[in-house]
Amino acid sequence: MEMMRRLRAVNVDHLHVGWYQSTYLGSFINRNLLDSQFSYQSSIEESVVLIYDPLKTSQGMLSLKVFRLSDKMMTMYKDEEFSAEKELSFESSALDSLYSVQFTLSTQIHSLPGFRLLALNPVNSCKDRGWSKNNSNFMMPKCCARSYLEKNVRLLMATVDELCQDANKFNNHLRNVARQQQQKEAFIQRRQLENSQRQNRGDPPLQDEDLSKIFKPLQSPSRLDYLLLSQQVNTYSKQVNQFATHSFGKLFLAQALQENEK
Repeated sequence: MEMMRRLRAVNVDHLHVGWYQSTYLGSFINRNLLDSQFSYQSSIEESVVLIYDPLKTSQGMLSLKVFRLSDKMMTMYKDEEFSAEKELSFESSALDSLYSVQFTLSTQIHSLPGFRLLALNPVNSCKDRGWSKNNSNFMMPKCCARSYLEKNVRLLMATVDELCQDANKFNNHLRNVARQQQQKEAFIQRRQLENSQRQNRGDPPLQDEDLSKIFKPLQSPSRLDYLLLSQQVNTYSKQVNQFATHSFGKLFLAQALQENEK
């Protein structure tokens, strides 16, 4: 980081634009990623994280995404304040911990070994690889997406379960706060009644006590896990929707090809 800042100071190309992480079916939204990205983004403002999903890429869709921490999340992370009050002070759209950055992927295809081989002898190379016009295995699109969708749905169900557990913890906290408030009000009423009785007897009233010592404030649970789990559920849902859309397109294409053959 220090060397990159020094390179920027002398106007030298320093834009190692961040760091890289592989993921399994988009399960990358967690505290470790936020900690690392916050460190990078705090040191170098332009820093991003590149996420690569090899399993999704193997299904025929190149999965490369670039993310940054939102300004609101940077503020919350810097202040280390993830309370419900802080959450309500922001708009719901601003609570997304990460936002996607558009990028352009460019490569020199002529430098790829496979392309050079095809360019030198395209006919023989295609025959050696079994790529022919009559090869139905090559021509037919792969329509089966059951395994991929099952894994996504299982991860989605597990994340929703964690989200429900986190919501239950927060609900328990709210119930404890309400119970403590009732106890505090009952204590105040008893003290007022007792002072009224002492006043009628001509006795001096009891001294006021610090209620914060008797009823210690309950620590509000961090809402960071809730924010991360919510965004992870949203990511899984988008992946299922996207892959299902592609799969339906392949099925319709395969159906049209079969009807043409008949």
